[in-house]
Amino acid sequence: GRGEVIWWELETRQAMPIELDKKDLDNRIMCISCSEEADLIALAHSTGNCTLLNTELSNGQFLVRGQKRLAYHTHCLLHSHILQQAGHAPEHVLLGSTDGSMSIWGLSDPALLDKSPAAPIATLRIHQGGVNSVAVHRTRERYSILSGGYDNAIVMSNFDKESLQLTENARNQTVHFASITAVSLLLPRSTTSPIRFASIGVDQLLCIWSTKLEALIQYRCNVLDIASMHIRSSESEDSARAGFKYSIAIAGMGLQILDLQLD
Repeated sequence: GRGEVIWWELETRQAMPIELDKKDLDNRIMCISCSEEADLIALAHSTGNCTLLNTELSNGQFLVRGQKRLAYHTHCLLHSHILQQAGHAPEHVLLGSTDGSMSIWGLSDPALLDKSPAAPIATLRIHQGGVNSVAVHRTRERYSILSGGYDNAIVMSNFDKESLQLTENARNQTVHFASITAVSLLLPRSTTSPIRFASIGVDQLLCIWSTKLEALIQYRCNVLDIASMHIRSSESEDSARAGFKYSIAIAGMGLQILDLQLD
């Protein structure tokens, strides 16, 4: 509530409030996305705006070097996601809203935040309801974006970094029978391993997907009113079952942890 952001220092348990633009005080922050180095933070607001914070940790103090508002959507934002290649500066930020639209905005170097463009470079209405969750797989040429919506649909989209085109690649609306709560990338074991995604919905169905949105695994969970999902990957310790192991934590009215073994 009231657009407040607090940065917590876990070791000292100190809270460092971040002062936002006064225009953003009377709204809810729906999602927070951070770059790999936490030097850029994207806040999705219920008013349809997104606040970009250029941040720095100096002498133990968390500093905000600059702010920029992306004022585009007329609908509540539900999701923000910073797009960047490993080890490189953030390139784009993706926003999803309650009208089912996804937009992608270009970013300059976080230290030059004021030079970022003030309009999206690509927009596509991908769902008939809100964009509840997004998971991204990155390559040099494009970002593969899996989104789960209020319309029960799972959609795979591609954003081509050269042409700056956002296009729908595949859609599945026959597996989930209720709103999609969360989607996540299953980190591949190697660069040659197949890319897989996971989704979970209000229908308590956990589904593992291929990039063509073929439902590879379906599992009915015990948790009601599912709110979130977190996945951790590790090498299998079972020599008889070599492969990659995923621990999937599903939270709602209770918590359930599942182990998934993939070759």
